[in-house]
Amino acid sequence: MLPSLSPDGKTLAFVSDSSGNPAIYLQRIGGQTQIKLTDDTHVADTQPAFSPDGAFIAFRSHREGGGIFVMGATGESVRKLTDFGYNPSWSPDGKEIVFCSDRVELNPAVKTGNGSLWIVNVSAGSVRLLTKRDSAQPSWSPHGDRIAFWAAGNNGQRDIWTIAPHDAHPDQTIVRVTNDPALDWNPIWSPDGKSLYFGSDRDGTLNLWRIPVDEKSGKATGVPVPIALPGKFAAHFTEARLVNAIAFTSVSSTYDIERYDFDPAALAITSGPSVVFGGSFYFTVFNVSPDGKRIAFSSRAGQEDVFVVNTDGTDVRQLTNDPERDRVPSWSPDGKLIYFYSVRGTPNWETWSISPDGTGLRQITRTPPEIGYLMFPRSSPDGSSLLLFNDTGSYVWRIRDSQLQRLPAIDNEHVLTDASWSPDGQKLVGLSSQSHRLTEGNGIVTYSIAAKHFEKISDDAPEVYYGEPVWLPDGKHVLYPLHERLVVVDTVTRKRRDISATISGLSNIALSRDGRALYARVVHTTGEIWLMKQEPGK
Repeated sequence: MLPSLSPDGKTLAFVSDSSGNPAIYLQRIGGQTQIKLTDDTHVADTQPAFSPDGAFIAFRSHREGGGIFVMGATGESVRKLTDFGYNPSWSPDGKEIVFCSDRVELNPAVKTGNGSLWIVNVSAGSVRLLTKRDSAQPSWSPHGDRIAFWAAGNNGQRDIWTIAPHDAHPDQTIVRVTNDPALDWNPIWSPDGKSLYFGSDRDGTLNLWRIPVDEKSGKATGVPVPIALPGKFAAHFTEARLVNAIAFTSVSSTYDIERYDFDPAALAITSGPSVVFGGSFYFTVFNVSPDGKRIAFSSRAGQEDVFVVNTDGTDVRQLTNDPERDRVPSWSPDGKLIYFYSVRGTPNWETWSISPDGTGLRQITRTPPEIGYLMFPRSSPDGSSLLLFNDTGSYVWRIRDSQLQRLPAIDNEHVLTDASWSPDGQKLVGLSSQSHRLTEGNGIVTYSIAAKHFEKISDDAPEVYYGEPVWLPDGKHVLYPLHERLVVVDTVTRKRRDISATISGLSNIALSRDGRALYARVVHTTGEIWLMKQEPGK
């Protein structure tokens, strides 16, 4: 995964988890020997990027608290540049690196909030903000005039943009390159700076496209044309600056919901897993009905709709079927409604409800413009309120009179995200995430609604969106996924322990109301790195 071609196209840096955790490897094109460059750490090292002269590799690492690092092209002299950031891209003179605050690797349909672009001086280590505008996966143009990136609009539409990195007012130089319903992401420049390559699903598969661009202005000078690649999901595009070659990853994934029998008193898995539902159908967060008989989930590939399926895997029903993006369904306490968030003729994401039989679609929230979007609706146990969040924190929407209350921040830098209600509705448990940079978390917290007080119960930092902690029926313990294991924490004593061996591909979880059925989303992804050589001028 995540290949980076050296400028001369003779060497490839890439990421593999074959040793147990993501690490960066080096291999000569046409060679058989793989050299592990990041062999001195047990944390994830990802997103390598060769410097323009091929002497160095910038990369993202979770070591030392995380951030952007740089090392020699054969793994020597590792040096930390920043304490945050993802997807580094070098300036053509090798003096600076642009990076993003929002992580994107394999799933362009999911963003953790509004990313921002930053530039670090490689020798001095000084960091400056380029733009607060939403942005991801930056790519510096060959002559340094523009930086390409992709961003999600308020309606969720993913498009390609460019910005001038050294203008006195860079926000005023932002130019839109694509503007259509297709999902566009992962832009890279052609070696001559006359075109942008990017990934798009405009032909029904996530494949490679090219659009002519004026590098000075960053404006498109033509329309996108397809570059046919093998496979249905191509990603991680990288070009060799000195030759006409592009490397990419051809990705194949399966998505399953697995069931485990769980003893909530003993805090132990008693049997399992058994597969409830799955295959190549791409879905993300799911939720179990209060009676434990059905699961609601939403698709994320192409058209995004809400579905329900029985917990024995039978009777899959599609509840919505339209171009609108319908995401992250969850049940009302009585099981009569399913809440989800969507853009349906509104400026931003709003929460809607629908009956489990697909009737009665109704808008629930009307978010003030100054707050923008709110997502991940979770009903309170009495059904009176919805808990939601965005990249500035969590909010409670009172359904009866449409009142919105913002919950306090945890501290000056961190806010509550991915939270769920305790069984009695008196507390919340969720992730402590850095405001505006939700991928940078520092633990798990509880929040007392009456006392308006946070308590940190664990230093663990599960993945935002997928690491939502869930309460056990006793209202004392919480369960969450972390590094392909299941962890339980006592919210009173703060004692923590793993309750499972490694579950390969473990993503997010859900629990039945009685705590006796544990469901896990498990993702298995394989990737092949391909090299495409083009004729000059093509």
